[in-house]
Amino acid sequence: MLGASHKSQFPATNLPEFVFVGKSNVGKSSLINLLCNKHSLARVSKTPGRTREINFFLIANKLILVDLPGYGYSKTAVVTCKNWEKLILSYLEDRKNLRLIYVLIDARRGIKDNDLAVINLVHHFNYTMKIVFTKEDKISDLEKNSLIATSKNLLDYNDKIIFTSIRNKNGTQEIQYNILKYSKRT
Repeated sequence: MLGASHKSQFPATNLPEFVFVGKSNVGKSSLINLLCNKHSLARVSKTPGRTREINFFLIANKLILVDLPGYGYSKTAVVTCKNWEKLILSYLEDRKNLRLIYVLIDARRGIKDNDLAVINLVHHFNYTMKIVFTKEDKISDLEKNSLIATSKNLLDYNDKIIFTSIRNKNGTQEIQYNILKYSKRT
């Protein structure tokens, strides 16, 4: 694992990168741990705003999973948030090997304005994106169907929406499949 708090610390590599972005405590680090079947690869905390740098995880010397700092936590100092924003922008501007961005959204909360801002940023940089709703086990099927409809209408998003649950491991195989698929693209 490599943590970078400045552009000069980003790894110089030709390996494909897969990014996980979302609000604080949406489950980015937990999902990375589950995908890699390693309980403590990415640090998990119940305290929002714990990930304060961009974390790069080298997986089997073949690809890199990237855990971005969460957004939307109101108790984080404004200066810190601005620094994270600059760091994330400098990362997105400069990564030639970035294959796919997973935008994680808490299924209990739905799509919020700051999620839309991140999705627009991904579109601005012309990266491929997958929408992932986390904490699926905490919502009903009716709420799930509503999220799918909202995503398709609000985001004009026609790709398959992924639902994940750390508790029952739903969605992880689909994410792993996409990582494998996009790893092979040049």
